Amino acid sequence: MGTVFLAEDTQLQRQVALKIPQFESDNDHELLERFYREARAAATLNHPNLCPVHDVGEIDGIHYLTMAFIEGKELADLVRPGEPLSAEAAATIVHKVALGMAEAHDKGIVHRDLKPANISMNHRGDPVVMDFGLARLTDRGETRLTQSGAVIGTPAYMAPEQIKGEIDAIGPGCDIYSLGVILFELMTGEIPFDGPIAAVLGQVLTQEPPPPSKFCPGLDLRLEAICLMMMSKQREDRYDSMYAVADALGAFLFETTRSGAFLPSSGPQKIAADASGTYKISSSDEETRRGPRKRVPMSERMSAASGVVQQSVGTVRDWAGPRKKPLGIAIGAAVLFLVACMLAFQFFGDADDGSNQPGSTDEVIVDSSPGRRSPESDDTNGGDTIGSGTNGSGTNGGGTNGGGTNGSGANTGVTTRPNDNSGRGNGASNGRLKEITNGIGMRLVLLPAGDFSMGESASQYAFDDERPRHRVSITTPIYIGKYEVTQKEYVAVMGTNPSFFRSDNRPVESVSWNDAREFCRKLGVQENVVYRLPTEAEWEYACRAGSTTSWHFGNDASRLRDYAWSFDIAGGSTSEVGRLKSNDFGLFDIHGNVSEWCSDWYSFNYYSESPVADPQGPNQNDAARLGYTKVVRGGSWDSTAATCRSAYRGTSSMMVRTSRTGFRVVRVDGN
Repeated sequence: MGTVFLAEDTQLQRQVALKIPQFESDNDHELLERFYREARAAATLNHPNLCPVHDVGEIDGIHYLTMAFIEGKELADLVRPGEPLSAEAAATIVHKVALGMAEAHDKGIVHRDLKPANISMNHRGDPVVMDFGLARLTDRGETRLTQSGAVIGTPAYMAPEQIKGEIDAIGPGCDIYSLGVILFELMTGEIPFDGPIAAVLGQVLTQEPPPPSKFCPGLDLRLEAICLMMMSKQREDRYDSMYAVADALGAFLFETTRSGAFLPSSGPQKIAADASGTYKISSSDEETRRGPRKRVPMSERMSAASGVVQQSVGTVRDWAGPRKKPLGIAIGAAVLFLVACMLAFQFFGDADDGSNQPGSTDEVIVDSSPGRRSPESDDTNGGDTIGSGTNGSGTNGGGTNGGGTNGSGANTGVTTRPNDNSGRGNGASNGRLKEITNGIGMRLVLLPAGDFSMGESASQYAFDDERPRHRVSITTPIYIGKYEVTQKEYVAVMGTNPSFFRSDNRPVESVSWNDAREFCRKLGVQENVVYRLPTEAEWEYACRAGSTTSWHFGNDASRLRDYAWSFDIAGGSTSEVGRLKSNDFGLFDIHGNVSEWCSDWYSFNYYSESPVADPQGPNQNDAARLGYTKVVRGGSWDSTAATCRSAYRGTSSMMVRTSRTGFRVVRVDGN
């Protein structure tokens, strides 16, 4: 492809990399034209994970390209057979490369020769992709071999369509495949296909890549699924963009670094691809899945604690007594102290069993100012309170409108405002909120204004960005979609269906944040009313429906299957909306099915500075600093119970489209 020299830029007094390309013919004007065109395009790229191009030109008949000199090592130097990188390190490197390549693809540049030797690791340890455009210089239509018989590119990293010479099919998908091979190699220390050139080409075209866990037992199967999807034989079965790759890897890193937990690698497990190319991880050993601890009655806790202490005392006495060793007694005392501390945490600091415990850190926030009614109040002349009554039975129906004679059936954490036209009793019956149906058949529920406790603090699942738990006030009633936006509704407004899992009544997915916002804009114009995405605070308010537990139905994760299409029951795809149980606001699939876009920019520390009334998220001026990522909520068909929680905060680039992400809308018209 060419020769690279370390050179000195005497004008700017800096070292540069000087590449002299090699052409088959000095008179090949088509290649020269392409060389300059692609060099100029590469010079427009500005990303920390892409090598900058400084100049292109010709001196005395010698064509050249100058690039930044990246001081460091090639990624290839870090890859050694039998010495794989950690899952986190491999995912981090490939995630950064994917973000850089997404920038290149946006500018119409396809690398086509991604491999560890073309990625340098700079002095900060960040990957920098080199050699843009040069892999395309000797591409002559359907001809794929040079006169020497060498394949253009590196066979082990080439996508099947690249080997076949399918010119129309060669594009960003080739780079996604190559980056998948790099991820495979970083995780295992091996390449999926090896041998003589002819053998490698044949394997790439005819064989499925082996699972990385074959070479690296115990590998996190979520990362393996991402890798294998990137290396799918069919281009349409891979991620649809480098943004989607970065999103998947970012979600993996986000979850594992916050929870410190990986999918179990022990027990009989398998990873398989269905006909659509969607990978599903399953396990016949359900006991290995992490779940919330079972609540133990206090009498049993005290009995167990007493038994453990007595056993510990007996053990120390038996060991130290006959020997008359003071040191043994001291060690025994220390052991007993540690046991007591652990027991105090285990038996008295445990998570609850799904009901709100008075006096806990999850206690309901109630404003007792005049005109407000607390959940414990029997004052039927006060404001409307959802699910009022000692145990949430709602005996008095709550409120001047008399809505909810049977209550909501839950001890809630929402205090609603009196006479706020919130929908309780306004045309609704049996305690249900007011609903409307718009012009495209979308059903929306009118949520009352109210206060609630946002975030998580005491749950065993809580992550740092969910803290501190804080009071939030939703000051005006809002209509919100009863269901996630369906494909039928999306087509009615946008005219197209981008979804991977096709069905009219399944939620639309594979939509970016910008796509969702455009849907809201067009629907608003169509109906002459404002539609928008919910804020993160509105979403959690709607999800909780007055609850203060990990999920809107309680703290027992085993009940999630009654309410959510999540990893355990979804079967590797979305499902039709409304088939499972709703929350107490009458909203369906608020946990699982698809993650839902919110209007807010994401900030890890936002809760520490969030206003009480109607928080809107970080200021847009901070978007660049925050990485241009938006909040997604609720978890999807591919999410674990922990990431389907009411307080869980997901994040994604606003340009990413994946089959895991959709949305529901808010309507603001003052009704």
